[in-house]
Amino acid sequence: MAYSVSIADVVARWRPLSTEEQTVGTTLIADAIALLDVARPSLAQAVTDGDVPDRLVTMCVAEAVIRVLSNPDLLSNQSVSADGGVSQGFQFAPTTPRPRMRLSLLDLGSIDEAMAAAGLGTGVVGSMRMINSTPWTRAAAYCGGDLDIDDVATNSTLPTP
Repeated sequence: MAYSVSIADVVARWRPLSTEEQTVGTTLIADAIALLDVARPSLAQAVTDGDVPDRLVTMCVAEAVIRVLSNPDLLSNQSVSADGGVSQGFQFAPTTPRPRMRLSLLDLGSIDEAMAAAGLGTGVVGSMRMINSTPWTRAAAYCGGDLDIDDVATNSTLPTP
């Protein structure tokens, strides 16, 4: 395995874990690494070659594991009132259930930056919001065309009589 993530990394970033939590945490680490390998197939080789620090992978995986261990039942909300009462909201069987272990683009952000700095692609397709540098106006649209602005009705959304 190219990554050196262990349950000790989770403990160092969060809190001591019980024996049962350590067992679950070890399984979750393996799950997170599997998701990472699918999301970034070239990452393992980049870490082996020294192009991406192993520490970034450790941070990503440990944070994902802590997220699951701290909220294993996927509570939607929790509140404590001024008099000490506690209420919790649960999510009941949604039509599309949310997986407990997942890696978001925020989790992968520092890894992607390191891969880009090393000249490696991540396989992520981004999008760009296009804006017009000059706002559209009717005068600009019809100026110099077949119609002049004076030939266009005042409200172009209504039919001209």
